[in-house]
Amino acid sequence: MSQLMRLGHQVVPTLGGFGGVELLVKTPAGRQLEVVVRGVPDNGRWLVNEEPEGEMSQRFYVLLNYKRFEEARAYPMVFVMPASRAEGMKSPRGRGKAIVFGNKKQCPPDLDRWAEAWAVIQ
Repeated sequence: MSQLMRLGHQVVPTLGGFGGVELLVKTPAGRQLEVVVRGVPDNGRWLVNEEPEGEMSQRFYVLLNYKRFEEARAYPMVFVMPASRAEGMKSPRGRGKAIVFGNKKQCPPDLDRWAEAWAVIQ
């Protein structure tokens, strides 16, 4: 949230009341966007079972990987991408879906491209 605000966006947390979307964002240009945030300790996958309703072109994913989850000051690896790209990375996991990153064979080949890619949220 703070990173988006530092880039000039207005950000409002939904407190879980917006169908799977954690943040509502208004860009400096006036565009209204949705941000889905998923975070995990280093277990190899982000669970993305529910796809929020609404226009996918207005939705972005922020995926956090905490390498040292127990250390409160440790900064996670952050991946920022449009929902359309996240959708293409999803694979079945049990009764839901996940984006797998711990297994080299299943890891999306372009995942590194989205590391700290905050500029895509505009």
